Amino acid sequence: MNRHDIVIVGAGPAGLTAAYSALKYLPDHSILTIEKGNRLEKRKCPVHDRPCVKCPVCHITQGFGGAGTFSDGKIVFSSTIGGELQVKEDEREFVKGIFEKFVDSSIPGKLYRPQDVEDITYKAMKYGMKYIPSEIFHLGTDGGFLFNQNFQKFLEERVDIHFHETAEKIEKAGGYFRVHTDRGSYEAKYVILAPGRAGSHKLRDILSPFRVKSYGNKVDLGVRVEVPAMIMEEITTKTYEPKLIYYTKQFDDRVRTFCVNPGGVVIQEFVNDVITVNGFSYELKKTENTNFAILVTVSFTEPFDDPLAYGSSILKLANLISGGVILQKLGDLRKGRRSTEKRIAEGIVEPSLKGAIPGDLAFVLPYRFLSDIIEFLDVLSNLVPGVNEDFALLYGPEVKFYSNKIYHDVKNLFIIGDGSGYTRGIFQSMVSGYRQIKNIKEAEEKGQVCAPAWWATD
Repeated sequence: MNRHDIVIVGAGPAGLTAAYSALKYLPDHSILTIEKGNRLEKRKCPVHDRPCVKCPVCHITQGFGGAGTFSDGKIVFSSTIGGELQVKEDEREFVKGIFEKFVDSSIPGKLYRPQDVEDITYKAMKYGMKYIPSEIFHLGTDGGFLFNQNFQKFLEERVDIHFHETAEKIEKAGGYFRVHTDRGSYEAKYVILAPGRAGSHKLRDILSPFRVKSYGNKVDLGVRVEVPAMIMEEITTKTYEPKLIYYTKQFDDRVRTFCVNPGGVVIQEFVNDVITVNGFSYELKKTENTNFAILVTVSFTEPFDDPLAYGSSILKLANLISGGVILQKLGDLRKGRRSTEKRIAEGIVEPSLKGAIPGDLAFVLPYRFLSDIIEFLDVLSNLVPGVNEDFALLYGPEVKFYSNKIYHDVKNLFIIGDGSGYTRGIFQSMVSGYRQIKNIKEAEEKGQVCAPAWWATD
C-alpha cells in the first residue's frame, strides 16, 4: 500500500495552500494530493452559455484551483469578509506572498482601494444600509486562470497530484489512516480534507467509520441582477466591490450585495446535482453590463435544521420548471407576469447568459424572498439610481451554500477550507491551509498529536 506522510483530498485554495505550506514548513514530509476533477488546462465547460448538460464533474466548480478558478478572481485580505476566521498578520502575509510569487508581469492583476468611503458610508446609512469598504486584489477570471497555471506547474514538480480520483472512505489503521479512493488505497500519518463546498456533502460518507457530529449552517438565497454597466459605473469606480447590508422593514431579513462584476458576464454552474447561477468578469476584457447578486440569508431554528436541503429544493424546483436558470425582467416580476423571449429582446439590457430561460421567478422563490429583493432594490436605487428600473434583468435562483460544520475528536485528521463551514472565500480558505500545516509543525516540535480544531487561534 502506498504510504505518504500527508494526504490532502481536494486541490482548491485550501488544499493547494496546505501543500505549498508543507513544502516550506515540513520539507521532509511526502505529500499526496487527490483531486476529483481535471488538470487546470482541461477544465473547460462544454456548453459555456447554453443550457447546462449536468456533467458528472462540473468543470466550473471542480478541478485544480477549485471553484475559485472560474470565479471573478477577487481576493479580499480581510477577517471581516469571507468567513469566520480571525486572521493573524503572519497568515495574511503568507497568503499575500503566494500571490506575489505566482502573479507575474503577464497576469493582469490590479489592487483596488475604495475611494470616498465616508461619502458612500453616509449615503448608505441614510437609507438603512451598511457599507463595508474593502481593499480588493482583482485578478479577474483571466488572471485567476494564469495564476493557477503557475501554481500548478510549481506544485506538480514537488508534490504528487492525482487527478480524476475520488476519495470514498477513511479509516484508522494503527498509527496511520487509510484513504480509500475509486482508484486505490493510501496510508498517511495526516489526512487533510479540503473538499470545498462542491464536495462537502460527501464528508459524512467519507468519515463514516468515525463518530462525527454535523451542525447545520445558513444558506444565502436570491437572484443575480444584470444592468447596463453605466448604471453602476459611478459607485464601482469608487469601490470595485460595493458590499452593502440591509435589514428589510417587512420581515427584518438580512439582505446583501455579493460578487459585483463590473463589465462582467453571468454564468451557470452545476453544484450538488442542481444548476445555479453565478457571475464573473475579466480584468482586461469588459462587457457593457454589470452583474451582482442580491442574497437573503436564511437560518432555521428547531425542529428544522437543514438549510442546505432547503436551498437545494428551491433550485431543483427551478430546474424542473425551466431546465436550468430562470431569467425575468424586473418590470415583469412587479407586474406578476412571466418574461418571454420577445419581452427580453425588447429590453435595453442584452442578457450575457444566453442559456437562461425566460420565465417567472415567482413560481420558484417564496414571497418573502421576492419581497426582500424588491424592497432592497428600491432602497439601493437611492445610492445607485436606475438599478431598480423595469429593464433590470434577474437571473435565479442564486444560492450560496455554506457547508455544515462537522465536529470530531480524531487526532491528525482535519477538515479545512469552505468544506469545513468556517470559510467562505478564496483568502480565508488559503489561510486555513496554511494554519493547519503550522499546527502540525508545532505539534511535532512538541512531540504531540495534532488536534482537529484548526480554526481556534489560541
